[in-house]
Amino acid sequence: MIALDPSEPTEQERIDGAITKHRYMMFRERESSTGTLGFRVDVAKISTREDIGEVFAEFFEGRQNHQKKIVELLRSMRKKIEASRFFKEHEVVGSSILLICDSRKVGVWLIDFAKCTKVPNGMQLNHRTDENTDGYLFGMDNLIQIMEASQVREVEITKL
Repeated sequence: MIALDPSEPTEQERIDGAITKHRYMMFRERESSTGTLGFRVDVAKISTREDIGEVFAEFFEGRQNHQKKIVELLRSMRKKIEASRFFKEHEVVGSSILLICDSRKVGVWLIDFAKCTKVPNGMQLNHRTDENTDGYLFGMDNLIQIMEASQVREVEITKL
């Protein structure tokens, strides 16, 4: 945390020489796109919709068919999550969507479900607007929108 923002730790955290994992995760989310878009691109220090779209457009340059396939897979996955009883009945914390792309094929997987907990008393979550969730579908909606927008940008550049 100090390496990213030396002014961030509280006086008590400085005295203790430590921060809690929860505090660090909240800081990390604030410093990335997680807080505004519901997802982040690991290994990249980008936080705006525009910057993420630029990264996608550059990464998929010359491989638009791969990008199109990933969007199709994400849309299909979103439909399954929306219909899933598991997602409706569980808080999904710290889970990720893993996107893999090589020269021949692409894949999309849901991973890291160790911190999922069942919600009490028949409560149901939508994972878009619920306060007690990570906003899994909110993040997925934004990811799909940004991916689609970067496809359009790539087509416009190609036409020039």
